[in-house]
Amino acid sequence: MGRSNGRSNPIPKNISGKSPIKREKTSITTRSNDSKWRFSFSYWQQHKHFGLSCEKVDAKWFISLLERLKILSNITIEEVSTSNSDAWRFHKIDWRWRGIQTTKEEIDWIPSEYLREEEFGFFQFNISKAFGRVVGFFDEDYMFHIVFLDPMHNMQPCDFSNYQVRFTHTLLTPYQEKQQELLSLKSHLEKCSEETCAVKNRVQEMTSEDLYVSLNEIFFKDIEILKTKAKYTYIQDILIDAIDLLLDKHDLKS
Repeated sequence: MGRSNGRSNPIPKNISGKSPIKREKTSITTRSNDSKWRFSFSYWQQHKHFGLSCEKVDAKWFISLLERLKILSNITIEEVSTSNSDAWRFHKIDWRWRGIQTTKEEIDWIPSEYLREEEFGFFQFNISKAFGRVVGFFDEDYMFHIVFLDPMHNMQPCDFSNYQVRFTHTLLTPYQEKQQELLSLKSHLEKCSEETCAVKNRVQEMTSEDLYVSLNEIFFKDIEILKTKAKYTYIQDILIDAIDLLLDKHDLKS
């Protein structure tokens, strides 16, 4: 995948951050001296070691993350990468680090050129000592792509955790939770021996023809009235009848 943009050296080779061991100053190319931090979540994913369902993640964690990104958005990359302060704990990921259990080969959703260590490399900075790290890489335009949120310090485990990764679990959206519930129920019902099993057939309809809508309080009350007074069982049936009425009203039925 070509990413040439006319610059002779568009790749940020010289962003090396501070070594997690030596804490030494490092340089950034001249072009980036006045480049403020910019963030992208294009390549962000949860992972077995970087799930957001764990003991550290709550409302305070999320607000701390957002505050950190806001602060960084108002300062330059150079200020962070050359700082002697431990406030940022910004450094390049050492894939040979003791206890590290994540490999670049696992991060297969990122274009392969961004995984070339000699050109790009992965970096981390802290949210806070208590709330973990943010892991990602700079692209050729000095956009920092967040790949992992690491509340449990699992990218490079330290002596605090005896160099062991700590448990996390993928946090699901409400939509994903419902999908999993339906698929789980469908799996159990597949064992049903009755060909005419109404529940089994209904679950099949729900998992293959889902329609998710957001209802405000007034609409929700109206739907409850229809279900109670007009004897509707499913919202789907209400929607079908409503669509039929609108098609008739506007003479749109074929």
